[in-house]
Amino acid sequence: MSALLPRRILPILLFISGLPALAGATDFLVQPGQSIQVAIDAALDGDRVLVQPGTYSEAIQLRGKRIEVRSTGGAAVTTLDGAAFATSIVRAAGEPLGAVFAGFTLTNGRGVGVPSSYGLDYYGGAMNCSGGSRLTIEDCRFVRNGWNSGGFNNCTFGGAIYCGESQITLVRCLLVDNFAWACGGASLSNGAGSLMTFDRCTVVANVSTNFFGPQGGIGMANDGDVLVRDSIVWGNFGNQIDAFAFPYNQGCVATASWSCIQNGFAGAGNIAVDPRFVSPATLDYSLQSNSPCIDAGDPSAALDPDGTRRDLGAYPYFLAPAIECVARVNSAGCTPQIGWQGTPTLAGADDFRVTASNVITNTNGVLFVGSNAASTPYFGGILCVGGTVWRGPIQYIGGSGSCGSMMIALSHQWFLDRGIAPGTTLRAQFAYRDQGYPLGSNVGTTDALRFVLGP
Repeated sequence: MSALLPRRILPILLFISGLPALAGATDFLVQPGQSIQVAIDAALDGDRVLVQPGTYSEAIQLRGKRIEVRSTGGAAVTTLDGAAFATSIVRAAGEPLGAVFAGFTLTNGRGVGVPSSYGLDYYGGAMNCSGGSRLTIEDCRFVRNGWNSGGFNNCTFGGAIYCGESQITLVRCLLVDNFAWACGGASLSNGAGSLMTFDRCTVVANVSTNFFGPQGGIGMANDGDVLVRDSIVWGNFGNQIDAFAFPYNQGCVATASWSCIQNGFAGAGNIAVDPRFVSPATLDYSLQSNSPCIDAGDPSAALDPDGTRRDLGAYPYFLAPAIECVARVNSAGCTPQIGWQGTPTLAGADDFRVTASNVITNTNGVLFVGSNAASTPYFGGILCVGGTVWRGPIQYIGGSGSCGSMMIALSHQWFLDRGIAPGTTLRAQFAYRDQGYPLGSNVGTTDALRFVLGP
């Protein structure tokens, strides 16, 4: 792998990240082909490891540090693939409050192997948290982990996540199609003092087939507890939330409120009605407009960023940006990708950013925002925005390689100045100079981002 960027990052790289740094803290920027683990090992408490979009074949350890490991483009474009490793993709042990892992898709994890009377037991296909970890996990997707454990003689516990004598919190996470032979197709909270909190999470289509009880969704054992709030737990094989069989179920407590749980679950505000996801086949677990999970969250909790009562699950109905259209492969052989950070609203945090990765460096780009979708030929590519079209400021694309990143802030004032009303569906797309193409077609384009402007 190539060398990590130096400890003190140039200001242009801090700008590209789109994330304000804490005073006195250091940001480590990791690009595809570089090692996330090297950055973690170099980081000190309070620092951040910022991972650019791409697929990383790496199994990492957080080393018990109070750091943030975040993707800059989000889980849709940043993947940790554990297929090459017979262990968990991420291991946490002893991290204090303030440690954060955010914005990744974790797939093909196997779990940490522990010798047993049957061979090896694997704990936490994608993530293994132990040793008193207090990690917060935000905006992550756990997809198809635990399936390669090998059956009875190589058992998996906690197909996506294992929490052993720790207290971890998952916020706006999707856990789908994970497998455990024993207890917790999605997750397992195990051991005295263990608590897994699911806050606005979607736990669906996970599997456990053990004859002691198929806890296909959220599992517990040996005094391990779980807390579920404003979440969706649906379509998991067997029991949705349950403890392992006697005697391993002793001391386990599950508390759920204001959640949609298949077959029902006692607790304030809980419902048991089809959530009506948009397209599970394509991992689109956002909510249809007629979903009973819309505005069904805790009425005393903070409102959704669109100003309405909280929706259930990882993806609020009103705020589900999506990628559309087709990007043009540029002259450097890179496929540009559009992304976003923050929330597109006229209130709350003024943090909405539209990003682009894999664009030609040392040239200029511009963001187009349109009121309608389009598919118009454009310098050999496709212009995907139409209707009334607004143009953002010209952005210089820096960087040392052939393909880099850029970012445009769309502030509250930007929308207000253009008279764009709340509830408007918009499309955004980057175009940039690509002199490697023949004259007349020297413009590159990303794919497009569809989003709804909240009030």
